[in-house]
Amino acid sequence: MQLFNRPDRTRRLLHAFRTNFLFLISDGAYPPHRQQRLYRWCQKVGLDWAHARAHVAPEATTFLQSVIQRSVNDGAIAPEEMQNLQRLRRRLGLPEDVEPMTRLYDLVERKIEHLLVERAAYLSEEHVVRRLTEQIGAHIISRRSARSVFSVCCNSSTRMRD
Repeated sequence: MQLFNRPDRTRRLLHAFRTNFLFLISDGAYPPHRQQRLYRWCQKVGLDWAHARAHVAPEATTFLQSVIQRSVNDGAIAPEEMQNLQRLRRRLGLPEDVEPMTRLYDLVERKIEHLLVERAAYLSEEHVVRRLTEQIGAHIISRRSARSVFSVCCNSSTRMRD
């Protein structure tokens, strides 16, 4: 019998990490001090931090989705909320293109598109409305451009509403 079974130990540690992670997010929050607590625990027991976070990626993604849902329930999302969601995504070790964030970006892009067309229509310049509608329909306004427009809108402290 082997006294030190590395794969079994790692499996048990990953299970313990998942249990700890789920406990720490059970109240719907994951502030930096909780991340530090998990990180220090990983260092103490010799568990690779990246491997541990990858192990709980499905739970982290579900958690991020629930936080995003709470953030957009009122039909508006403030710039500070977007920044906080980005920070949370990074703390969870999730990539920028993780599904919940991609859906959020799509929602924000649709809001921006709607606002652009609405503002152009308000100016009563039919050719501007038509051109913007065509560009949006053809996706000439790329995700990066839409995010840039969104950041400009955010910096002016406006809230996006339906």
